[in-house]
Amino acid sequence: MNRKVKFGAVGASAMGLMHIESIARHPEMELVAVCDKDPARLEIVKQRVDCPNLYTDWHDLISRLREAHPAIEKYFCSGAGLYLQRVDSEIMRNVLVRLAAENIPCLPVHDSAVVQYFREAALRREMEQAYQKLFPGFHCKIERK
Repeated sequence: MNRKVKFGAVGASAMGLMHIESIARHPEMELVAVCDKDPARLEIVKQRVDCPNLYTDWHDLISRLREAHPAIEKYFCSGAGLYLQRVDSEIMRNVLVRLAAENIPCLPVHDSAVVQYFREAALRREMEQAYQKLFPGFHCKIERK
């Protein structure tokens, strides 16, 4: 079963609108909500993409998320997202430091990294080790993009 990942966006200014349009076009994603305090921006969203839920108040969006996801509602606006971003950053930092120690150039791009083709095995090794350092016994899925 191929289920789409549902997305919501907060902020529909120039950069936000670009992301919203990209999400709406992606075959594995479904845009389900957009929030912006400016009703004029939401009108632009309505003209450009199909989105069933438009909000001018982010509190309304969060209330809807809490209703739709009661098992994780306590994590909304709790700082959990910031914590997970910090963990992700720590994993990538560890990868970069270890590769630099081996004189392997590496360019981080969000949760990915770019190395020379023949350095891929070293990158995979360091990514797995960095993940294991924080989550012993668990393995992360590493894919070539």
